[in-house]
Amino acid sequence: SSSSSSSSFRPHCKLHDASGISVVSIFRSFDGDCWKGYKGDSSEDEDLLLTVHRLLNTSSKIEFNISVNSLNGKTSSFNMKGSLFWRSCTIYEDNFVLAQTSLMYKLGLGKVLVRRSRFRVTVFPGFADLRTIAALVLIFLDGRN
Repeated sequence: SSSSSSSSFRPHCKLHDASGISVVSIFRSFDGDCWKGYKGDSSEDEDLLLTVHRLLNTSSKIEFNISVNSLNGKTSSFNMKGSLFWRSCTIYEDNFVLAQTSLMYKLGLGKVLVRRSRFRVTVFPGFADLRTIAALVLIFLDGRN
């Protein structure tokens, strides 16, 4: 049975690799506070990669609780906190930072200002599943230009 075909989730977006192959399909709940990410083009329970619940959404802060299913069947819990205005978030497990986003303020010697839609993602050693990090950044920026 397909969990995303239930009435509470709808297809939202897909993350593709450089060759255009779907890596993660993201479904969003109708209330907008929960997302599910599935491997590839799937929406089947056995292909569930991650579940994200938004805990806090204010003008200055946003927080999420994340459950990630790994290849060996183990479930890990992460948190993601940040500021949408600054396009910055930190993804962490317990007290260990896995990844961070930040705006790119200036580039090169001319100190040219960069548009707010440009940001960087830093992934720290120890967490190898880059598709999960990319999917979480998409969810963090959901609905923002």
